[in-house]
Amino acid sequence: MYDPPPLTTSSIGAWPEPGLPCLREVAGLLNGSREDHLHHGQEEGTRRPGFADSGRSVAGTDDQPALRIGHPITDQGILEPFELAHVWERTEDEHFRNTGRLQSAVAPEVLFIERCLDWLQPGGRMGIVLPDGILGNPAAEYVRWWILRRAWVLASVDLPVETFIVEANVNILTSLLFLKKKPDEVVKREAIGGPADYPIFMAVAEKVGFDRRGATLDKRSPEGEEIVEVKEETETVTRNGRTVTRTLRRREKIVDDDLPEIAERYRAFRREHPEPRA
Repeated sequence: MYDPPPLTTSSIGAWPEPGLPCLREVAGLLNGSREDHLHHGQEEGTRRPGFADSGRSVAGTDDQPALRIGHPITDQGILEPFELAHVWERTEDEHFRNTGRLQSAVAPEVLFIERCLDWLQPGGRMGIVLPDGILGNPAAEYVRWWILRRAWVLASVDLPVETFIVEANVNILTSLLFLKKKPDEVVKREAIGGPADYPIFMAVAEKVGFDRRGATLDKRSPEGEEIVEVKEETETVTRNGRTVTRTLRRREKIVDDDLPEIAERYRAFRREHPEPRA
């Protein structure tokens, strides 16, 4: 049985919008649907003592402010500490090499990937929302190469464009990427012998329970009729001085949201394929 570790004081989450449905699923996938010790605040707000230090076991984060604003980071003083802010060139063996030269501008979501991994202790896990361009564009190949060298990819979940339109005003395709930080000895060993193969969970969420206007989406049959489920509730009432227990049956609509089912399938996947480790 796959039983995700519980959240502890070494578990963090950072995102700007309270209640973004996708991030609630991040907590659910990684931590059994608990949300203790998850923080709400933009990146500036996370720069308080102890928050940005490494050593966390779980991080759940959303970089949608970067996607919404869309302004690259150009300050060389900010870029200098980040490996991903440097120019990377392809080597003859199809790897990448850090040239040591800084790029003139870097998308903030790229820097956020590196910062989140910095937050984690070896073996720590994180879930992050990323634009699909980072996971697919040829220009971002060095970023994907860097991620694969420093973390195991636990899962990738494609999200529909509706996910962040209403609450975050982000009208682009995004994905949830779940990572597990590799210990330094693994990074060094794989730099010589290459990384070992391991299974990765992948899924596509077509519905997240609401449309582009934020209206709730209910499940419907192919003919367009609403699908309902019957739920039983026990009610105790007092009549003429006597306590009576009765069972009520209510017909309820079913929200059309793929994320809970994806979470269950991920847990089933992990029962068959344990997380990679050193």
